[in-house]
Amino acid sequence: MKGKKEKKDRIVLGETGYPVFVTNAVTNTLIAVATRALAVSVDPPSIEASDAGVFHMEDTTPLPIVANPTRSAWQTDSVGLRFRLPVSWALLAPAVAWLEPNW
Repeated sequence: MKGKKEKKDRIVLGETGYPVFVTNAVTNTLIAVATRALAVSVDPPSIEASDAGVFHMEDTTPLPIVANPTRSAWQTDSVGLRFRLPVSWALLAPAVAWLEPNW
């Protein structure tokens, strides 16, 4: 395809240079976002360390009530890290469209 350039996380198609992001998280759906109508606010991140927490060690879909298996950071001489990144966003105008074609 003429004008196709590849970058790390996106593909730029045509002479206009519109970025196309590809993901497996949204299947059979085409989503368009006008990025100039999107307002984003990101506060500084915070990182906390603790040796007094209990970790839920489930690596598949966890059940809503049962927290099993668990691991105590204090009993296993471990340190847990919590990373928080406060992010807020809003649309300044109607700027999102989606299409679910039968490809």
